[in-house]
Amino acid sequence: MDLNFTEEQNLLRESLSRYLADNYSFEHRKGYLEAGSSLVAQSLDEMGLNALTLSEDDGGFGGNSVDTAIVMEELGRALVTEPYLGSTVIGTALLAGKPGDVVGNGKSVAAALTEMGGRYDLNHVATKASKNGDGYKIDGSKVMVLNATDADTVLVTARLNGDLRDQAGIGLFAVTKDAEGMSTKGYVTQDGMQAGDVDFDGVEAALLVEDAWPTIDKAFDQVNSAICAEAVGAMEAVTKLTKEYLQTRQQFGRPLATFQALQFRLVDMMVAVTEARAISLKASMLADSNDVVERNRTVSAAKVKVCEAARLVGQDAIQLHGGIGMTNEYAAGHYFKRLTMICQSFGDRDWHLKRFIG
Repeated sequence: MDLNFTEEQNLLRESLSRYLADNYSFEHRKGYLEAGSSLVAQSLDEMGLNALTLSEDDGGFGGNSVDTAIVMEELGRALVTEPYLGSTVIGTALLAGKPGDVVGNGKSVAAALTEMGGRYDLNHVATKASKNGDGYKIDGSKVMVLNATDADTVLVTARLNGDLRDQAGIGLFAVTKDAEGMSTKGYVTQDGMQAGDVDFDGVEAALLVEDAWPTIDKAFDQVNSAICAEAVGAMEAVTKLTKEYLQTRQQFGRPLATFQALQFRLVDMMVAVTEARAISLKASMLADSNDVVERNRTVSAAKVKVCEAARLVGQDAIQLHGGIGMTNEYAAGHYFKRLTMICQSFGDRDWHLKRFIG
């Protein structure tokens, strides 16, 4: 297994890193959050990132989950709140090489996959799809839908047949943002992301995939691979921030970094990040695999390890910073919030541990 990045992948990382350093510092981010919007999402699209994993026939670059991981790591490092994960990553994964005009070219999507009572099990689908002439109508509700309020198209799972938790009988549908009968209650999550709960009341929808579970399961792994990479970027950044703080902050007439006990804590953070990076990279290399068992186990192993590392790194960063680490004016607390949310998204540590064990 080749663990080296290609020249093109290194250039992708460098160009995105430079752009975010110039346009998405922590001060920039605070301003964007206060304003409620920014032009960064548009800039990412202009850079071609929304078409990164689309095929060349669809106007994309034919990239894979490793390319996505490179992008997500840099976005995690900068704490970017724009809906790249909730729109581009999820959208292209679910559309599985047949995007049509739904993603790319400035188009934004949301994936309505989770329901009340289903927790992380995406086969828990109570939302119903019924035949309506040449199309379908959807009735039901979805919760915690990323980018729900701004999406041009909502990709929604609905049951064509079968029982509540059957993997068979689930269809994937597309609903336009102005569809009659669809209502959205939007909110901001604790890490600054946009999400919402969506209700469907006889909403007209286009069927995209009739037997959608294999597509959903693979997309779930690709998205988890992506947020593992995002977590690695965030952990690296907050570890670097903590190291700089310990070298600057003085106690008893000398920098905190000279105290051996604190050096041990910092080294533990660095080791955790290194381990998380290694297994996250392996997950991204297998996230596109059609070997379902190996893909599921590898991605779940990565999510377990990343969540354990994120908890250690996040908590130690706050403790080593002291009171300033919990203030909204300082970045450490924001990294901790995002890492916490990552570990509660698309399956938490315990859920993935159970899937890994089988």
